[in-house]
Order: sequence, then structure tokens, then C-alpha cells
Amino acid sequence: MTYAAAVGAKKRKHHFVWEHYLKAWGVNGKVWCQRGETRFPASTENLAHRRDFYRLKEMSARDFEVVELLISRMGEHLQELARGWLPHFRIFHEIKRAYEASGQSNRELEDELDRSINDLEEDLYASVEDKAVPLLAALRERDGSVLKDDEQSVYFAWFIAMQYMRTPRIMRSASKIKEIPGFNAEASWGLLRTILATTLGWSLYAQRQATRLTFLEVPRGVELLTGDQPIVNTRAGRSHGDMPPEDLELYYPLTPTLAVLMAFDQGSFASERREMTVEGVGNYNRMIAAMADEQIYARSENALLALSFQGS
Repeated sequence: MTYAAAVGAKKRKHHFVWEHYLKAWGVNGKVWCQRGETRFPASTENLAHRRDFYRLKEMSARDFEVVELLISRMGEHLQELARGWLPHFRIFHEIKRAYEASGQSNRELEDELDRSINDLEEDLYASVEDKAVPLLAALRERDGSVLKDDEQSVYFAWFIAMQYMRTPRIMRSASKIKEIPGFNAEASWGLLRTILATTLGWSLYAQRQATRLTFLEVPRGVELLTGDQPIVNTRAGRSHGDMPPEDLELYYPLTPTLAVLMAFDQGSFASERREMTVEGVGNYNRMIAAMADEQIYARSENALLALSFQGS
């Protein structure tokens, strides 16, 4: 057995939408996808991924300085959480620079460093998603009790925040930070999105007793779509581009026939069901399509044709 096989092969196909989640739209292992004007069936393994998408990029001293400045503007209770991520995104490149300066040659060390740089963030998402499998299953059973259990609600809040923040769409929309002089936003975005997902997750957890989960059930004959930005903020227009947004109502399609709407500003916890109208399904599908970066997903081609007919 080679060293690479012993420690695990480097993950090159980084999914930014959870493959387990997408399987709910699959028929015989295939999901219908629309990219631009093109529609085609594909396996979930081959959707919503980019090669080395989460590979850590080396940050400069100036980059860390700007991130520290952004952290200092957070509430004091969030600063410690945010700063806890800094060593994770610094250490491997520091080790690599020291190794290269030493003039040594160690193929096993080089491979392990490269794998760690490539897979750190991808492995983080995978670890959270492993814990989220029963939580997603509960939501699909219209069970909101996960928010009544402290331990489960921690993972639920972090999972929702990470699914919201991890996508190319959110990366592309972070326009304000790109304007900071001397700051490499592209190199720093992996650290920033992890910090922002953590602080957003804390906020969702802190508001769990004021959360209303509305399970939206679909009438017969129509289907819900999802996309490469599967969780969307229905109040995004009121957030003025803030990252993460301060005004939140999150819409999350769970299956082609069920979605959940999460509001976090209620007087007390509530969980309810509501049947959608055909018009309502169309409105939410258009919202998913409008927020998608490149791809929209459906159980059937007809659902994508209906979206095109209505005008996405």
C-alpha cells in the first residue's frame, strides 16, 4: 500500500451542495439539471462541484491583518469564536514555507501537506454533514423538535449556516471586501466564509427559542426545484449585501414536495405546516433560479420546462 493510499487520497472533486441532500431529487440515480438554456440528467456525484474549490490559498500578513480588523468589529462574544479559526488557515502554509526553506526532500511530508491544504475545508463540511444526516431526515418528516434539544440545535444551526455560506454564489456576492486596498479577497475567502458561517450559526442557535419552522407542502402535480444556492434568504433585499445578512428568513427546499421556511424573529418557538398554492410553488422556484450561480436541479425535466415557460 502506498503512503497516499494509507492516509487517504486527496479529494479533488469538492461539492458545494451536499450530495446526500441532492439525492432526494434523484430518479434512478439521476437528477435533472439546467445550466443556461441546456437541460440534462446527471448523477449527483457529477453536480454542484468544482475541482479543488476549497483548496486553501496562501494569505499574506496584510490579509490576516484585514481579517483581524473585520473580527474586531464583531460583538465581543463572537470574536473568540472567529479568532479560533485563524491558526487552522495559517499553519499548513507556514509549515510548507519552513520545509521549503530547509532544503530537505521528503515526499511523504510533501504529499501530506498538499493533502491538508487541499482538504481542510472540504473535510470540515463533511464532518458537519455527517452529524446532519439525522437532522435532515427529521426535517423531511416535518419534525422541528431538533431545535428543542440543545446539542442537536447546535449542529442544526451550524449546518444551516454552512450550507448557506459555502457556495460560489455567496463568494461572488461578497463585493465589499474586494475593494479593501492590499487585500486578497480570493485568497482569504476560505477563512472568511468559515468565520461567517460560525458567527451566523451562533446567531441561529442563540435565536432557536424564537424560531418558527413552517413546513411548506406542495400540491399534487407540481414540484419544487433546488439549485447550487440551495438555501436562500427571502429578505435578502433588505440586507444591503451584508455578510452574513442581519435580516433573515431562510427558505430551504427539502424534497421535490416539501420545503421549510425558517424565521428567527418570532416571540417563541413554533413549528407548523402549510400547503402551498401552485402560484406559491412557482414563486419559490423562481427565487431559487434567480439565486442560482450556474445550475438549477429538478426531479423531472417537466419541472425545468415549467420554470422556463413561466420565465425564471
